[in-house]
Amino acid sequence: MDEGNVNLERIGRQIVQRCGGVPLAIKATRSILRFKSQESEWLRVKESEIWDLEDEGRRILGVLRLSYKHLPPYMRQCFLFCSIFPKDYVMEKDKLIGLWMANGFIPSRGHMDLHDTGCEIFSKLTWRSFLQDVKEHVHGIVTCKMHDLVHDLFFEEHSRRIGIATVAFFDPWEQVHLSCLNHLRYLCLHDGNMKTLPESTSSFQNWQALNLRSCGNLQMLPKGMKHLESLRYLDLRECYKLSSMPIGLRQLLSLRKLNKFIIGKDNDSGGMDELKELDIEGELSITGLGNVKSATEAKNSNLINKQNLRSLSLSWRSDNNKISQYGNDEEILNALQPHSSLKKLYIYGYQGVRFSYWMMDMLLPNLVQISLEYCNRCD
Repeated sequence: MDEGNVNLERIGRQIVQRCGGVPLAIKATRSILRFKSQESEWLRVKESEIWDLEDEGRRILGVLRLSYKHLPPYMRQCFLFCSIFPKDYVMEKDKLIGLWMANGFIPSRGHMDLHDTGCEIFSKLTWRSFLQDVKEHVHGIVTCKMHDLVHDLFFEEHSRRIGIATVAFFDPWEQVHLSCLNHLRYLCLHDGNMKTLPESTSSFQNWQALNLRSCGNLQMLPKGMKHLESLRYLDLRECYKLSSMPIGLRQLLSLRKLNKFIIGKDNDSGGMDELKELDIEGELSITGLGNVKSATEAKNSNLINKQNLRSLSLSWRSDNNKISQYGNDEEILNALQPHSSLKKLYIYGYQGVRFSYWMMDMLLPNLVQISLEYCNRCD
């Protein structure tokens, strides 16, 4: 071992001693030193005034603050956002990344998917112990928490820099006064019992993320939803009674995360062309394809140019299990060719006798997973 490494090891041991055996402080200090190779950089950490604080809790907070200052600006924003949740709150990884995206915290890196970049940020924050208790549950859901000390340290700074009126959770929805929602950027109504959202919510143009996941009784979205021009994230998973989309969603050009799109059977609902200009990222599930009248209508979804889409689900059955009413499944599937970057493909309730050419001719070189369910007529 050369002299430089010997010196770094000696300094490192001295720093660990100053951490007083507290795991959180040791992990935070490790994250500071990992990418520093100069002896002078290690000495600056060792000789920091934080070690002179008599109270152990204040020393730990000092180490955490020092670690925080070494984060790049975009990662600080992502982390500060987490402190707005209550203490001991269990955060879902995918939901958290969606919120970072909705607030524009994740930087764009060429053609790299924003969600993938968000996953990198999440991993780095957990490695630095800013996010802890990471657990993987059924269906691949990953959760985490923020340590109480970390929450205390950054809650005040967050409210000062970003503004506390950025997120709200309401249960039950009926008790909410709509006037208090106008300045919100994120609204979570997860697992709510409402059947509709008031039409007046379409005027809340500050909304950037709307979480309606598991609102099993929700039957209709506001007709004026097209006016939510800042909306970047819309979660409609497990909204089983929602049977159509409002007309005009094509105007939501900021929308990046739309995990579910339902084709209704009525002419007064949004069709496939609503997706044409939207740059959807990550996953998209299109249900009710049995209501699509023609291949031309299907092609208007422009799936072939959605290069940031990684997972695509195509369902000819709606959530009430009705299948195609036009018998044109093969033509529709041919018109729904996705971009070659797609990694996962799910087809459900398809009643054609053969699958599309774009599935057979290796036009999806990046595909790693495919699922075919209730495609009973295919050979």
